[in-house]
Amino acid sequence: MFGKLKSGSLISASWQIVKKEKGIIISQVIGAVAWLVVFALGVLVVYNLGASNVVMDNGTLSEASFDMSPIGIIFSLFLIILLSVITHIVSAFVLILALARFRSEPVTSSMAIDKLKSRLKGIILFSLLSSTVGLILNILQDRIPFLGGKIVAWLGSVAWAIASMFGLAVAVDQGQDNPVKAVKESAGIVKKTFGDNIKINIVLLPIVLLGVLLTFAVSALTGMLIT
Repeated sequence: MFGKLKSGSLISASWQIVKKEKGIIISQVIGAVAWLVVFALGVLVVYNLGASNVVMDNGTLSEASFDMSPIGIIFSLFLIILLSVITHIVSAFVLILALARFRSEPVTSSMAIDKLKSRLKGIILFSLLSSTVGLILNILQDRIPFLGGKIVAWLGSVAWAIASMFGLAVAVDQGQDNPVKAVKESAGIVKKTFGDNIKINIVLLPIVLLGVLLTFAVSALTGMLIT
């Protein structure tokens, strides 16, 4: 599906497609409006499902907090996934138009919508998997108390982002309904296209992390000695 990518020619071709295909811009605007409306309504619902705690001291505000109810937490998770689905659907529509233009295939907005409908199952399932895994990894980064665990969770997030980079394109272009297979195919495309660069980065990453940790340790030790 994808050959070797040259950044300069790819950016130039992409810009030409955006200028010629108004459907890309229109879909982005509609998607942004839909995302903002759903987000605003969702935040309103979450606020109503929660409870605000205000502590007054001699008639003045001394402390304020907001507690989430279990239903509010569940709805918040649903809202995050729903926003992810909206984003992926809009991105899928843009992909359909862009891939057709790259291949010089005839395409109209109505044709793109019809193809989007036929690929909707795979797009939604991939979006559910992507948002769920991303959410779990983000929660782990926030909740793990020790630095090593946070670094591992962060590396997991980076690895997942790289592996799933072309997952949506696989679902759209190949009609892959299985999101796990879409991610596997995406990882294969990443390895084939950017394999050498990834190998170099994997080798250098531990060295960079070690340098950061050593710098942090030296700075902390210096601060302790000075004080």
